[in-house]
Amino acid sequence: MQEVFREPGSIQVQSPGSHDVIAFEQSRTKVGSMGGVTHFGFRLVNAKDIDAAAKAVERAGGKVLERGEFVPGEPYIFASDPDGYRIEIWYE
Repeated sequence: MQEVFREPGSIQVQSPGSHDVIAFEQSRTKVGSMGGVTHFGFRLVNAKDIDAAAKAVERAGGKVLERGEFVPGEPYIFASDPDGYRIEIWYE
């Protein structure tokens, strides 16, 4: 695994040659109990696909919760699916 992002309480790693990202986030309130899945993330190949991704979420019964840019040119969406799972869709 290769570290691709780090800040206090959070680290993200990626396996060599892939586009997957695994995020590890520290939460003192969940120590000693199963915290479950915080969210699933899907990275876009093209930043211009963010609008189509938002529409696809809504067509599938989900809801866009937050939308913006991490930095200029790197858009993101946080959404919930019909079962309440949080989904991140982004480009970087």
